[in-house]
Amino acid sequence: VHITDIMISKNGETEYTPYGKYKIPVKISGKNIFNAENNFKNTSGTLQTIELKLKPNTAYTMSSNVPSTFSTSNSSYVFVALPGEGNTSVSNLTGGRTKTTGDDGILYIRYRTDSNINSLLDYWYQLEEGTKATAYEPYKNVTKNIYLDEPLRGIGNYKDYIDFETKTVVRKIKEVELTSNSPFNKYNVLNPLSNSGVMGMDESGDVSPRVNSSLISTHFKYNNSIANEDIESIGILNNKIGVRINYNTINTNSSMSKTEQVNKFLEYLDSFNRKIKVLYVLEGKDEVIISDPSIPDITTVDGQTTITVGEGSTIEGNL
Repeated sequence: VHITDIMISKNGETEYTPYGKYKIPVKISGKNIFNAENNFKNTSGTLQTIELKLKPNTAYTMSSNVPSTFSTSNSSYVFVALPGEGNTSVSNLTGGRTKTTGDDGILYIRYRTDSNINSLLDYWYQLEEGTKATAYEPYKNVTKNIYLDEPLRGIGNYKDYIDFETKTVVRKIKEVELTSNSPFNKYNVLNPLSNSGVMGMDESGDVSPRVNSSLISTHFKYNNSIANEDIESIGILNNKIGVRINYNTINTNSSMSKTEQVNKFLEYLDSFNRKIKVLYVLEGKDEVIISDPSIPDITTVDGQTTITVGEGSTIEGNL
């Protein structure tokens, strides 16, 4: 008997996830991207806030058939707002209200219920991209899962992403491990100072990091002035990932040969029980074609498609 596809699950999950894969849930919806049924709850007399993470610097319009009396103080109402806007910007949604998100892409839907209504769900709500309210369509969505060998990662404004037109994963972030097998240049110690020297990774040994970008390490603190500051840290120097290490840490000194210094540093890296990992931004991009399983075809919902990659699928600033 040959048995395949056995899965140990938690929280009642029944869909099979290949072992060692990262599941990326992709939600595909129509033009109405607000699911009122899953968000609104009746809490009499208390202002509630729903935070939506949308596209940055994009106009969104919310419309509804809620009565105009909903804009009255101390009553029931629904309105849209941006971070930093106060709770008094109550506005009637008849005809639509437009807000343009900032760099963070955050939009708030705020609401309050009182005794003058039975339920907010007695009315319809539509949130759509653009500056004009169009004919109402109920919220609809389907979710398709993509399984990747590595998660989608991000550092600042640089993020891995899925290109659904070409069915590729575009990698802008690379992960490397610092060990004695890492391609550190054994014939050079960069920018030696009185207490430390920079051990630089050989340019030919890996894809070059983007100049003036950041990186993340599980052990060393990032320093954008690694060339000149005499403190242990990690950074980018001369198009290389470099680690500035204190001579005392690796039991060496500036009078030793540079090859000896680097070898001591490599021994130091191997002394950790946990591997030291580094995420950095690639100078270009590395497209990886996913074919098993393939990225699914994205079909429209009611003539329009809005794609949202599920929360938790991007690792940002975290190792």
